[in-house]
Amino acid sequence: MTLTRTVMSSAMKPPFQERETGLLLAMIVIPRMMAMHVGMIPWMEPIMMVIVLVTVPP
Repeated sequence: MTLTRTVMSSAMKPPFQERETGLLLAMIVIPRMMAMHVGMIPWMEPIMMVIVLVTVPP
């Protein structure tokens, strides 16, 4: 879980324009990393993306 927080906080640091790209990357990267770490099933990915969208302020 620490890994997810690190990626999310680094996605929040850059200026606004870059943050959009960071969020897009996080939406793809975080579920993949979570899946590799916890051995999650593929259908968990959309749920993870929703969690990322909800957690990171717009």
